[in-house]
Amino acid sequence: MIHPLHLVAVVTAATQAFAATPPPAALSALPAEPPCTQNHQHVSAQIQTTHQHHGHERPPAVESAATPTQKPSLDTLPLEAEFAKLLTTPATTPASSLALLAGAPGATATGISRAFNPAISVNALFLGRASDEAEHEEESEDAHDPDTHAHSPPARGMSLQEVEIRMTSAIDPYARADVVLAYAPGHGLALEEGHATFETLPRDLRGRVGVLKPEFGKHAPQHVHNFLFANAPWIIEETVGADVHGDAGFELSWLTPLPYFAELKAQVTNGSEGTLFHSPDDEDLAYLGRLRNVWDLGENGTLEFSGSNASGRNEHHGWTHLTGIDLTLQWTPTRSVNRKKLVWQSELVRRSRQPAPGTHSHITLGAYSTLSWKLSRRFWFQGRLDLMGLPSSDHDNLQSAGALQIAFVPSEYQSIRLLYGYRPAEEHEEHDDASRGSHEARIQYSITIGSHPAHSYR
Repeated sequence: MIHPLHLVAVVTAATQAFAATPPPAALSALPAEPPCTQNHQHVSAQIQTTHQHHGHERPPAVESAATPTQKPSLDTLPLEAEFAKLLTTPATTPASSLALLAGAPGATATGISRAFNPAISVNALFLGRASDEAEHEEESEDAHDPDTHAHSPPARGMSLQEVEIRMTSAIDPYARADVVLAYAPGHGLALEEGHATFETLPRDLRGRVGVLKPEFGKHAPQHVHNFLFANAPWIIEETVGADVHGDAGFELSWLTPLPYFAELKAQVTNGSEGTLFHSPDDEDLAYLGRLRNVWDLGENGTLEFSGSNASGRNEHHGWTHLTGIDLTLQWTPTRSVNRKKLVWQSELVRRSRQPAPGTHSHITLGAYSTLSWKLSRRFWFQGRLDLMGLPSSDHDNLQSAGALQIAFVPSEYQSIRLLYGYRPAEEHEEHDDASRGSHEARIQYSITIGSHPAHSYR
């Protein structure tokens, strides 16, 4: 079997043989060269004569040309000699050729193409935390609820918060695949997302099928490394979940023909993810809808006002209904040298949860509001206000919490965030000082390697 590298050598040898082979006899009968060429040869002859008069000779390479009447033998024809060599040489690849292939675009050392491999990225989060929260909080009623404390880091010390592996690739011209695996200490490796996206559906439609994160509000669709703060808002932890993994289902979104950006999304999932919904029966599905509206405010700003609604069964066979609205205002001066930016984001969430079918629903209503100011190219200053127990909820009084954060972001591949947060004691907790609450400090380091796709506009 002839190796591909030998074929390259054969083509090269054939080119050299063609250059050394005399022209056919028929070409000798062609008319003489044009006068311009004859003049050029005459001038060249004069130059050559002048060089000889001065003691110079023609270059040896010119004088060593083969005479037209000399017939080359088999040994002097490079093409036939190379074919004879191929018949007696084993089809092996030298180490130098392997090194050449390894450096070629889209190839590995074995010659296998990398063109169809997915784009792979890895994100790692390292967290340091110090908190004065009471130790007996770990033994409270909700401490055994995996939905509430699934991602709570240790009260003091350093820890690996999460490692995320993401793979993205085009399936064919009509679909794209995304797979996100997440590892958290104590919870192992889990499939956070894994779906196919169909971008070329007719009538401005787009579809997704697979394991999907819920498109509820602004926070729930985000991965941990893309949170605005080093922790999740209070109302999100209590209602939606700090970090919601995906559930099997499908999604259909429609870009409406309105004069501004207006997108309508509908999701149907299995309803058994375990954090947002936890149906014990496979026949119970969860339903989600979202309307997103974005307006341009000149060349420097955008305004987004959106609404979401989700319904599904909980672990007690009762219904859980979630309703939320969110508002985001972004201001980015396009002519700013330091690339300053201001982002104001607020979200209101209402949850209605039945402890059992046919019983009275427990109402939770809360909100958060964040303000993020990009001071320079690499520094952010951020603040957040959390409100729990707004009117029409079942909480006895209104409670507030907050967080301040400074972020150093040298590039899109790494960041360091320092956060201070305060949260009051919850109503069901019994303390000697009910207004004591808890204070915490967090430092979070995030790194990303590989080809990570761009996040959605937020």
